[in-house]
Formats: sequence, structure tokens, C-alpha cells
Amino acid sequence: MRAVYLDGDGVVGSGSKKVCPTQTTIYTLHVVTFEGDDYRTVKVSVTQPTQTPTATPTQTPTATPTLTPTPTQTPTATPTWTPTATPTNSPEPLTPTPTHTPETPTPIHTPTTTSMDVILVIDVSATMSGQKLEAAKAAAKAFVDLMDLTLDQIGLVAFANTGSLERPLSHDGASVQTAIDALEAGRETNIAHGIDVAQEELMGPRHITDWVPVIVLLSDGRKTAGGDPIKAADRAKAAGTRIFTIGFGDDVDEDTLRAIASSPCDYFFEPSTSDLTGIYEAIVEPVPCLTPTLTGTPTSTLTPTGAPTVKPTDTQAPTNTPMPTSTPTSTPTDTSRLRLRPH
Repeated sequence: MRAVYLDGDGVVGSGSKKVCPTQTTIYTLHVVTFEGDDYRTVKVSVTQPTQTPTATPTQTPTATPTLTPTPTQTPTATPTWTPTATPTNSPEPLTPTPTHTPETPTPIHTPTTTSMDVILVIDVSATMSGQKLEAAKAAAKAFVDLMDLTLDQIGLVAFANTGSLERPLSHDGASVQTAIDALEAGRETNIAHGIDVAQEELMGPRHITDWVPVIVLLSDGRKTAGGDPIKAADRAKAAGTRIFTIGFGDDVDEDTLRAIASSPCDYFFEPSTSDLTGIYEAIVEPVPCLTPTLTGTPTSTLTPTGAPTVKPTDTQAPTNTPMPTSTPTSTPTDTSRLRLRPH
């Protein structure tokens, strides 16, 4: 090779030539050989070297850690030990045995210190003449003496053919005793009218409100005149009057006098004159009575018997439930009944 030309410029020296194109450039390289003008053309395309920039590392920011709050620890509840209840041995319900306790009989008038208006009603019919009438007078006057006339009033009715008010209600016992002494025998026996006259006085203006009205009737025989004495007595009792009756003599209609009385205990019988005063005293004094009138429903008291049976239970306490019992029928017992006023 004789000469080398690059785009007409000879390449000298070491046979190198530096080019520095600013863009891609085609260079023609001529090579002349020694054999003559024969040359060869070589086109060389030179591209401006592209400098590969050194990448500036992008700083990856260090992430600022987000503070995650530490969760508050929820304490685990410590289980509380609940002891299992030990069942209590509870006794089995007792089977009570009903013990009958009768209610205390209620007398027609409860014993109190309530004042009374009392009318003595005395039979002065023909059969009462003589000794019988004198015995009746003495007993009636003794009765007046037994009365506390600072608290009570007393009056007097006599009956034969009709009833008559011999002495109105008052606190004057002496005047009543004088009227008793003046009584004389008549003829018929009109018990009903004697009761009606006494009741009229007890309901009249001399009767003191709230005082207990009382009739004490004495007769020796059967009615021979007038209306039905039992009906007359029923009217008086319905109005609140208490009636005591005394059968005097051996020809007494006891059934009628017992029906007239407020209760069987308010009827007395005296066949002779020997103890008529004692009968009047007995009306004032409290005496035993075996046939009281009951005015209530008797009750029963349940008395448990036997030892309880122990039986454990887990859920429910036993309830002592008495067995149902029927209401027993009461039998009256002995008691003291009210007379006019207990001492």
C-alpha cells in the first residue's frame, strides 16, 4: 500500500487519523497500492460516539417509619370462681292434722258496762192471787235492790186482761217497789199485751239511746186472752230487746215461755214459791249455760304431727302447704252467759 487517503486527505504518520464528527458521517477511504493507480475505495461510516452518561443515582428517600402505636393490651379477665351451692336438706312439707277450735259463742248482748233500761213484767191474773202473788212481789222487789240504778233505769208493767204500765222507766227504785206492793190480782192472762206495753215504754221517750232494753217477764200459766205472745216477743227482739222469762208454778206453758225468751239460757222455771227470789238473783248473776247460741263460723287450727322427712332439693325450697280441710261443724261447749251485768 502506497498511500491512504481519507476524504482526499492523506493519512500520514502511523497511518491513522482521528476524526471527530458531530453527527454520523460517511468517510471515503482510498487506498493506493504499489502496483499502480489501482486503488480501492472503502466507505467508512463513523458515528459520533454517544457518551453514555453515568446515571446519577436517584436517591431513594428512606421512608420515615410511621409509628404504629403499640396496642393497649386488654387484660384477660381472671375468671372468678363461683362455688356451686351445696343443696340444703330441707324438710319435706309436714302434713298438718287439723285440730278443731270452735269460735267462742257470741251472746245476744256482749258483756259490757253499757247501761240498761229494764222493765219488770209481772202476771197478776187470777191464778196468781194469794201466796203466789206475794212471793212474786217479794222476789221482784229483791230484784230492784240488786240493780245498780246509778247506771240503769227500771220500770214496771203488770198484765191480766190487758197490760198496764205501773211505773215508767226511771232511776227511782223505791217508787217501783212501792208500785210492786200495790199490785192486785185480776182475771185473764194476756201475755202478748204485757209484752207490747213493756216494749212501747222501752222504745218511748224515756228510753235512753244506746242503752240496752231488757224485759224480765214472770207468768204462772198459759195465755187465756189477747194475741200470740211469741209473735209479740219476736217483734220486741227484732227491735233489739232482750227478754228473760220465768215460769212460776206447776201449770206453766214452758214451750211458749222458752220461745219468748231471747235464748234457751234466758228461760227459768220455778215450780214453787221457795226459791223465786233466787231466780231473779240468777238473772243478774253470771251462771253456767250449756246451750249457748253460736253466731259465727268455727275455725280450725292446724297442728303439725310427726317428724319431718329430710329431702335435698336443688332448685326450689319446699313450701309447707296445709292439706285442704273441710270446715267442721261446731259443737257448743260450756261457757258462762251474760245476765244483766257480770260482777
